[in-house]
Amino acid sequence: MKLRDLLERGVVAPGVWDAGSALLAKQAGFECLYQSGYAIEATQIGAPDIGLMTITEVASQASRIMAATELPLVVDIDTGFGGVNNIWRTVRTLEASGAAAVHLEDQASPKRCASIAAIRRVSREEAVLRVEAAVDARRSREMLIIGRTDDAGESFGEMVARANLYLASGADIVLPVMLRADGVPLESMSPDEQMAKFAELAAEIDGPVCWSNKRIPAGYRAEDLIEAGYSLVILAGEALEAAVTATSRLYRTIISEGTPTPYFDEHPSDYRMGHQLASEVLNLASFIEREERYLAPEQQ
Repeated sequence: MKLRDLLERGVVAPGVWDAGSALLAKQAGFECLYQSGYAIEATQIGAPDIGLMTITEVASQASRIMAATELPLVVDIDTGFGGVNNIWRTVRTLEASGAAAVHLEDQASPKRCASIAAIRRVSREEAVLRVEAAVDARRSREMLIIGRTDDAGESFGEMVARANLYLASGADIVLPVMLRADGVPLESMSPDEQMAKFAELAAEIDGPVCWSNKRIPAGYRAEDLIEAGYSLVILAGEALEAAVTATSRLYRTIISEGTPTPYFDEHPSDYRMGHQLASEVLNLASFIEREERYLAPEQQ
């Protein structure tokens, strides 16, 4: 199903970083995927989310993910890898690769992940020109442009104003990353207060809105965010956090015990899942069947 159609009823996209994680998400039942900039910088070049990847690296990884799953893929392109011509080329490249959407930030370069460092945003005027360049670059409206605005410590109203500007400039959907509301950290609010603020943000924006934040408020579900007005819910980092935690524990067990056995004794489901990887997730049988079907007679 195309991303535009999924947005009509609301869809959840987990963060993935390679073909294997994408296949796991597909097996779990997700209909849309998100190529997290943070995740691929961490896993592919061992760096924090500060915009060190190149368009070639991002597009190459996206191509492998899409080839493995055929699910709609939303790609994080940070600030577009340069000026407006770079943005234009980035959109053209990812559209040709088959990406369903890209999201473009209004941060100044070099960018910073809003959850790990203070950020600087470009002016409204420059941000609008970035969005217009991205919209101009695409060949088909099936390629969605997501205008992203990050929390730079400014007012709630500024975030709303920027989001509406990007929609008016041609963005199909906007992604306001709200970590604070008029200076008050959302994490200091109760879950109900957080949800009320998210709902208020969606209501103030004049078009489709994407949610992406540190955590869904405790006691709530992604479906509640969709009901609150969000067309796309991105869970960018949770899968990587889980994978890093499990891998780190395994490595430490091997170092301290000289064997991975204690780890798998404590986490037996991890061992079973590992053995199911080739057969169930990677679909080994289909590769064997294809090879046998096209064997030359003398090889049979």
